[in-house]
Amino acid sequence: MAIGAEKRFAASSEGHPGQGELFNEAEDCLTPSAEEVAADETITYTRKKFRRPSLSVELPREDVVHDIAVTDKVCDDCGHDLHQMGEEVSEKLEFIPVMVKVIRHIRPKYSCRCCEQ
Repeated sequence: MAIGAEKRFAASSEGHPGQGELFNEAEDCLTPSAEEVAADETITYTRKKFRRPSLSVELPREDVVHDIAVTDKVCDDCGHDLHQMGEEVSEKLEFIPVMVKVIRHIRPKYSCRCCEQ
């Protein structure tokens, strides 16, 4: 007896009553105590931060300063001038394509008009 295509390829639900709670019994049994929740974990290893190698010193550099407005360099609380306490510098390598031009080699030719025959 052949099984119909609708029965073979149709969406089917193979769920059974109570199946949703089947895997929750481990979570119910393993409730952590207050000591386990409050315990701090000590990390005993150090991570190395990835740092990009610095760009060559011989490369030409162009400084672009992103500063705040002069009116914003005053303290909001006391009105005194703010002083610069440091700066953050990041470098970005910019590639400028090679300029292409045509060089014409011109070689003048000379002849004598008297000797033309």
